[in-house]
Amino acid sequence: MDANTTVDALRHAAPLELLDYIVRGPHERLPEQVMTLEGLLRLPRSSDDAPVLAVLDRLLGELWRALEPYLLTEERALFPLLQSVLAMRVAGRSGIPSAEALSTGPLETVRQSHVRLWEGLEALSDLLTHWPRDSESQALSESLSPVRTALVSFCAELRSFLRVEAELLLPALTRS
Repeated sequence: MDANTTVDALRHAAPLELLDYIVRGPHERLPEQVMTLEGLLRLPRSSDDAPVLAVLDRLLGELWRALEPYLLTEERALFPLLQSVLAMRVAGRSGIPSAEALSTGPLETVRQSHVRLWEGLEALSDLLTHWPRDSESQALSESLSPVRTALVSFCAELRSFLRVEAELLLPALTRS
């Protein structure tokens, strides 16, 4: 599913459903995809491929250093907090944080993290756009095809994840 299809399919989901989708979907798949890419980067390659692999390794490492703690914070702190707030709203309890308080507190942190993650995603996307070509045929480098395929998949998953949070989850949480 591409990012547009995922966002469209989840457009009418309740906030709790969105939280569940995120934890059971992107939160599981993104780390697996990074591990796959890291494994592919470690395979023996032609010295011609070394420059692009070094750039990819650096960009992926930078992005993962931002993404991993973000995912863990969501799973261990933010999402449990949001689930509690949503459950309290449904039960009609008082004393729960307002949408404004959520928006200027934990959800603002999410927005700031998204900026860093989008920057990392754009750097990887730019690398895909300028993927190395074989000097003789100008075809995409065949030896890097599995790496490129895994990178395309990872970028699509990350883009979809960020869009679901930014376009669906955050607005749903701040509506109330």
